[in-house]
Amino acid sequence: MSDECVIPWGGPIQLLNVGWFPMRRDNRRVYSDATHAVHLHQYRGDLWIGDRHFALVPGDITVTPPHTKSRYELSAGGQHWCAHLNLGTAGARTLRLPFLHRAGKQAPFLGQRLSWLAELARMRNGPRSGLATEGLETGIRDLLLWLHFQPAENNPTTGARARQAVDALVRELEIRYEHDASPKELAANVGMNANYLAQTFRETYGCTIDRFLRRRRVEVARHLLLSTGLRVKEIAGRVGIADPQKFNKHFRSVEGCSPTEFRCRHKHWAAV
Repeated sequence: MSDECVIPWGGPIQLLNVGWFPMRRDNRRVYSDATHAVHLHQYRGDLWIGDRHFALVPGDITVTPPHTKSRYELSAGGQHWCAHLNLGTAGARTLRLPFLHRAGKQAPFLGQRLSWLAELARMRNGPRSGLATEGLETGIRDLLLWLHFQPAENNPTTGARARQAVDALVRELEIRYEHDASPKELAANVGMNANYLAQTFRETYGCTIDRFLRRRRVEVARHLLLSTGLRVKEIAGRVGIADPQKFNKHFRSVEGCSPTEFRCRHKHWAAV
């Protein structure tokens, strides 16, 4: 049995139950539901999903496939968030979710999201039932996508430490986009080998670090073209590309047109 839950994606989603439920220390029940189950645990103990064993700590989030036996042995009682889902089988794609994700500092945020889903579920019988139902499906899809894109801790290529380094690099590129730095300098800033960082970055974002930085600079340039009266040369300097011809080339490679053409096409958006 693998460590991942493969779920259909693109078909209908139905939330059957969501809430904050107690778990007893002496709980010996074996669960085997016909639904996918998502749990955010707030206790320590042992969990078996099929033949896979997991040592739980507060903040762990687990996903259990339908018709799969699971059981708990807890060192003390506690509570967990629980959501049971019916996922249609008509989806042409699939998501791969780890059985266990160690949410850590993100656990409170996930608890808030599950709490909001519970609130929407209660509103399904009220005067805003239509919007509540739409909100539920959107929220569930968002949660599942979040889990899909989180790296499995036991994956040596996209493990938690590597993902944290990539996230740190992205934050730096978003803020310090006008500065040039070599791959070795960037890797040193986040404490990783340059080749390993480049590989992990490409696997995460589907592009090189240089391409990501180019897109970020063009993103800022678009904003300045539409919201200021700065000349194109001045904008180029502000995003870290002193050579106007090089800036024009980079901008065209992302937008398919020159900065001047872009401004003319969207001049009705520009600030007065």
